[in-house]
Amino acid sequence: LSGLDFSGATFSRSTFVGTTLRGTILRGCDLTHTTCTQADFTSAVLDNADCTAATLAGARFRGASITTTKLPGLDLAGADFSASVGTLPDFTGANLANASFVEANLPRAVFSKAKLDGADFSRGSLPSATFESAQATGANFADATLTNFRAGDKADFTRATFDRAEASGSVWRGGRFDGAS
Repeated sequence: LSGLDFSGATFSRSTFVGTTLRGTILRGCDLTHTTCTQADFTSAVLDNADCTAATLAGARFRGASITTTKLPGLDLAGADFSASVGTLPDFTGANLANASFVEANLPRAVFSKAKLDGADFSRGSLPSATFESAQATGANFADATLTNFRAGDKADFTRATFDRAEASGSVWRGGRFDGAS
């Protein structure tokens, strides 16, 4: 299914276990309740796709376009979003523990209430991203662009790394930073 254009298609409750969808265009698709474990979305276009209640364990999104993609509450632990791009992707309440966002460019991304322990955002660009009430213990933001970043109340960045991060205009009020560097 690599490289095909499925824009606007409905795949609700479908199964794509281990499917290779490299470069596939899934713009505006309904992927709600879809099972895509171990699927490869490398360089896929998922702009405006709705993945609410999907099963995406082990899926890869390296270099994918995820503008306004809905990924709330999903278990994406260990997922690879390296070099992904997109404005306003919604990861509200998602489990992204140990996920990789290395060199991702995600302006206005929403990570509110997400579990981001050990996630790697190094060399990424997250301007105006929201991390309100997120748990990011041990997350890596080294060399990241965090301009106008919003941590908000109850965000936990205990032992997180912010070495050489650019964070002008950011609001960190109410966050926890014990042992962070």
